[in-house]
Amino acid sequence: MERMCKVAFWCVQQQPEARPPMGVVVKMLEGEMEIAPPVNPFQHLMAAAPVNMWMATTSDANTAPANGISDTSNEIVSL
Repeated sequence: MERMCKVAFWCVQQQPEARPPMGVVVKMLEGEMEIAPPVNPFQHLMAAAPVNMWMATTSDANTAPANGISDTSNEIVSL
C-alpha cells in the first residue's frame, strides 16, 4: 500500500517533467526499483492558501469536541 501511494504521489507532480515515465512506474510498482520519497505534489496549492485557512473561527476552543470534529460544522477545530 505504501509503495502504491509513493508512486501515485510521483505521478501527480505539477511539473510534467517531474513525473516518471510509465516504464519506471511499472518497475516501481513491481518492486524492481527503490522509490525515493516524493516531494509534496500539492505544494503549489498550499502556497496560494491563506495562512489561517485551517484555523477555526470559533471563539471558545473549549466547546469543541475532543476529536476536533464538529457535528454541526465542516470546520477543522484547532485543539
